[in-house]
Amino acid sequence: MVASNIIFANNGLAAPSFDVSAHMERFHTGSGMVRRADGISWNVQSGSSPYSAMAEYRRRYNAHLFQREFEQESDLRGRRDAFDPQAGWHLAGDLEHTLTTVLREEHPLETATELFTLDSTIPVGATDFRATRMFESGQARVHGFRGGSRVNRVSVQRQTEKWPIHPLTCGFGWNLFEAQSDSFSGSNRTAELQRISRNAIDRLANKIWWGLDDEGVPYGLYGVINHPFLNTVDIAVGGSRASLTADPDGALQALHQLIDFPTVTYRGVWSPTDVAMTSRMRLRLAETEMGDGRDRLLLERFIMANPHISSEANIHTADELRDAGGAGIDGMLAFRRDERGVKLPMPQGVTMLPAFQIDPLNWEVVMWASIGGAWMPEPRNQVLGLWDTNA
Repeated sequence: MVASNIIFANNGLAAPSFDVSAHMERFHTGSGMVRRADGISWNVQSGSSPYSAMAEYRRRYNAHLFQREFEQESDLRGRRDAFDPQAGWHLAGDLEHTLTTVLREEHPLETATELFTLDSTIPVGATDFRATRMFESGQARVHGFRGGSRVNRVSVQRQTEKWPIHPLTCGFGWNLFEAQSDSFSGSNRTAELQRISRNAIDRLANKIWWGLDDEGVPYGLYGVINHPFLNTVDIAVGGSRASLTADPDGALQALHQLIDFPTVTYRGVWSPTDVAMTSRMRLRLAETEMGDGRDRLLLERFIMANPHISSEANIHTADELRDAGGAGIDGMLAFRRDERGVKLPMPQGVTMLPAFQIDPLNWEVVMWASIGGAWMPEPRNQVLGLWDTNA
């Protein structure tokens, strides 16, 4: 067989040249088979000439090229059919704008440090602090013939009070992969965890200093509401809107009696300077009109007439006093807002310790503070009134 190069054409596409001898292994003039080196084979009829065999080879090869091209175009056509006919250029999120403001969870305002004096004079490391009170007794008398020659004697005693200091702790953990993700996204999650831990300690300290739910009592940490030395009185007039509207003069008199309780009871030695109440009681007092026709509200008349509460700036809102005496019974605290009032011992403010690596990939961060319970140098300057808001 003579080797020759033959060019096959398929719809204008030039196929590569082939060496006939390289692609045909055998040829028989009788009945037989022609097989290509790549495995494609076909039968030839008896008596076929080499030229007819080559023509059959060309025909089958061109058909093979056409089939392969058709399958490729079918694949592309299938992928195009999967597209949404209404698809545009912009992808999801391309036209969205993300606000820079982050909406954080809100918590009730901690009012203890705003109303009372924060005391940091106790050194860090002290497990308790002591206060010494001095008590005196005795009086003078007229000396002479009628009064006798005996001289009265005075005496003095001292008593020590001991109050504990306890640490408050909170913390958070993070690992290497979280840190890498924060760095990639720029979200600064660690700073948010620090803020949340600090706020958690502040909320617990505020809760203990007010004496809510007796949270600190098992540790000897008393608050204002449950302080063992605090005077407590019941306000006789009901605190509901109906009661205040029916008897505004009686409510005004009850307010004066509460604020004047330390002064009257201890003959002017002790007296408050401010008063704290819940938001619902303050609102009710501000809404109640006096029935004397002078167009005055109950809260205004109280400020005008009371010698200790000189302005509205001396009236504070503290919803920690809500339900202080039980469900529906709000507290109203008259107190001194100075060094002789309520002190909040805090030897150590909220502090973050260095990150501690607990294993090759994880770290733990601890934040802590140390506090004592609410301490009253002169507890008789304060008085807690309990007002039934449903009566």
